[in-house]
Amino acid sequence: MINLNETITARLDQEDIELLDKFVRMGLFSSRSEAIRILLSRELKEVAKKQVKMEILDNLELKPSLTEDELLDISSGLFPSPVASHIAEGRER
Repeated sequence: MINLNETITARLDQEDIELLDKFVRMGLFSSRSEAIRILLSRELKEVAKKQVKMEILDNLELKPSLTEDELLDISSGLFPSPVASHIAEGRER
């Protein structure tokens, strides 16, 4: 059984109220209150999951492992001419 500790008041627009009533008439929920409680709970949990994922990503320090100069040194060893000229050649074809 769900332990309901507190009552809150919320204002909904007419479109949302009609949709809630439709769900109740369809038998998806036994009342508006149940529908609001379940749907809000689901959405809160989804938002919380997304927020946690964003915090994890924000806390990751994703720094390039090579500097721009190091990348240029490597590319000059791999390619006889600058990479930009290879790209230009590909575009001309």
